[in-house]
Parts: sequence; structure tokens; C-alpha cells
Amino acid sequence: MKAFSKFLSLLAVVGLASSAQAITIGNDAIDRTHGDGFSNFSMALLTEVVPAGGAYLTGWETYIEYGAQGNMALLFLEDKGSNNYEVKFVDERTVALGLNSFSASGALDAGWIMGIWMGTAKVSFDYVSGPDTTFTANGVLGSAPTVGQTVAYTGNITDRVYSINATVPDAGATISLLGIGLIGLAAVSRRKSR
Repeated sequence: MKAFSKFLSLLAVVGLASSAQAITIGNDAIDRTHGDGFSNFSMALLTEVVPAGGAYLTGWETYIEYGAQGNMALLFLEDKGSNNYEVKFVDERTVALGLNSFSASGALDAGWIMGIWMGTAKVSFDYVSGPDTTFTANGVLGSAPTVGQTVAYTGNITDRVYSINATVPDAGATISLLGIGLIGLAAVSRRKSR
């Protein structure tokens, strides 16, 4: 019986501690050779959307292009219509040239759109046909927008892929692991109460 209790304890620990399969919102954070000429502006990456069921952010990374280190922020935005987006999540960081990786946490609702605020930092990009991006005018946001703020995006481009991504555990895998862990804990608790 002791061996069985130990097995159930191990199952509980593994079920709660295992990391779920991660999914990525965004693109590989690699050197893509270009950086924006704008500063103090924001972009909504309209094809980078939080999946159905929502997600929980665990980290993000970006690649900063040539001589353009400084401040930037990862954003998640809710489309309010008429080119207006409400800021729902902000993680502002000071970045250096090259690859930058950060731990971050926050609940993200399904349908929220990934965004970027760039102060002086320049997220690397390539010209690639397809991705839809909307942006603010140059210099209109002297600091990162705040949660609850509505930002008007006035421009649109369809030919850029930016080196930024957010990591979120797959919601289904997280629930399965939690369920296994809770079953294990319940069995251990029941055995100890006898």
C-alpha cells in the first residue's frame, strides 16, 4: 500500500508541475534585416490573435534591429471598431540589440490582438506579402499606452512580418494536466484519511 501511495503522490506532483504544450502567437524572433523609421508609435498585428478559449501568457521575445535599443512594449488589444483598439495588456521593457526574451504573465481573452509599442527600439521585420497590420502615426505615443486606453490606428500595411512572439500554454493540455494532478491529490488525501 505504501508503494501505491507514493505512486499517487508522484502522479499528483507530476500532474501539477508538468508544463503544458506551449503555443506561440506571433513570429520567430530572428534578425529580419529591417527596422521601422517611426518612433513612439504602436502597431496592431491583425493576424496574431489569441485563440478560442483564451490563454495565459508565460513569456515573450523579440529581435531588435540595428542601433535601435530602448523601450518597447508587448500589447494585447481588443478591437472596438472604427479603427479603435482598447489596450487590455501591456508589458513594457527596455531592450538591447538582438534577441530579447522575457518572462511575463497575464490572462488573455480569446480574440485579443497582439500589438507592439515602439519608443526608440525597432523590432526587426521582413517584407512578406500577406500579414495585415494597422498602425498609429509617427510620434503620437510618447510613452507606452496603458491598460484601458483606446488607441486609434490610422494606417494599414499588408507586407511585413515582425520578429515578436508570445508564448502561451495550450489551454486543453493545461486542463488535462490539472485534472490528472487533482485526481492524484484526491486519491492521496483519501488514502491518508483512512
